[in-house]
Amino acid sequence: MKDISKQLTHYRRRAALSQIEVSEKLCISRQAISGWENGRGCPTIEHLILLASLYNTTVDSLLGIKKHHE
Repeated sequence: MKDISKQLTHYRRRAALSQIEVSEKLCISRQAISGWENGRGCPTIEHLILLASLYNTTVDSLLGIKKHHE
């Protein structure tokens, strides 16, 4: 599993969104987004689901989980 803070930063930048834009869409502070991206906290499950939708990806991808085919 990859570092979630790096994954969150990667997917936000890939979506071409600023921390302020993400915070406004999730109705939380920009400082919360910054904290998540700097490893000073983690988003809740609810926020991970919203972020995955916003970034057009999956929660697994945000968490850096790679699925292995059996």
